[in-house]
Amino acid sequence: SLEPFVAEVFQSVRRQTVFTLDFCALLTVAALTASFGLIDNSTVILVASMLISPMMGPVMAVLFGTLTSTRKLQKLGIWNGLLAVLLCIVIGFLFGCVLLLLQIKWPIGDFPTAEMISRGELKSLWVGMITALLAGIAIATATLNDRWHDSIIGVAISVALLPPAVNAGLLWSMAAASNLHQSHNKFPFNYTAEWSHYPALEYASLGGISLCLTFINIISIFLGGTIVLKVKNFQLKQKEK
Repeated sequence: SLEPFVAEVFQSVRRQTVFTLDFCALLTVAALTASFGLIDNSTVILVASMLISPMMGPVMAVLFGTLTSTRKLQKLGIWNGLLAVLLCIVIGFLFGCVLLLLQIKWPIGDFPTAEMISRGELKSLWVGMITALLAGIAIATATLNDRWHDSIIGVAISVALLPPAVNAGLLWSMAAASNLHQSHNKFPFNYTAEWSHYPALEYASLGGISLCLTFINIISIFLGGTIVLKVKNFQLKQKEK
């Protein structure tokens, strides 16, 4: 059985998954940080938001819930993970609405920025999937070797769970503004459309792909971790024989 390997981290994972006031506060701060990083086109700020984000907690809860056949932990991870993603989208959307309503001109220039656009490109999906799969393998391997806390920071940086969800909200606020106000219904100078020549549809599509990136990353981490845990379980059974 794998339970001796995960007994020490099981309670830790559960604590990091429960949607407490602290969890909500960290998620809000991380989402706002990511919003600033996206509109400022700053990779450094985006990395900071990933380090603050508590979203790895629910993902690990689903992984360990599967490992230990604990349905309660699985459900907790799934529902709180979905709630966290929804909150990120809402914060991103509201942040974008405030910028657009106040007509704030950011020094970096017109929106969407390169960081926002890159997360809405089709290429980001398969790159994210491969990176997240490898990260899932890394976190599971590290956990089984009692290096859980050493690896979680690296995984949080390498896999973007929070920024794409926030980005979706930002882009959807731009799509809404393009529909409601003629002044926003045009592309920035030298902008190359990725999905549509209509600004509202273009921004909505970029936001949709960005949100898909979040879910693909989550699923890939889970699959990568499951592969390692299944292999380890098989090795233990072979030794017992």
